[in-house]
Amino acid sequence: MSTETGVRPRALVTGASSGIGAAFAERLARDQHDLIVVARRRERLEALAQRLHETHHVTVEVMVADLTQPGDLHAVEKRIAEDSELVNLLSARPQWRHGFLQHVPVNASAAGLITRMGSGQMPVE
Repeated sequence: MSTETGVRPRALVTGASSGIGAAFAERLARDQHDLIVVARRRERLEALAQRLHETHHVTVEVMVADLTQPGDLHAVEKRIAEDSELVNLLSARPQWRHGFLQHVPVNASAAGLITRMGSGQMPVE
């Protein structure tokens, strides 16, 4: 898959180090999307990036971030805002802290990112 300019679409996938996030990344790579993969575990992301590049010949950027941390979330927001070629955002990994599912804040932030991107209101600081 490529666009009219010959550039492959690019997607950002959070929670990409395992589970459904890794499955999303695999599927997108198979469909010839370049990727930005985001998760807390660098080793797993780097292994995924290498495998997807070797198997599907796509470009994979690794971004280590814990989206429950405001600074890391801001770094991902900034990366998204700066990328005019980014076509998909997939937030796939809920967070467990102290026995409680932290899915709502993470996904609410991701939904906010998607809304702001779509409306052209994504600020870059």
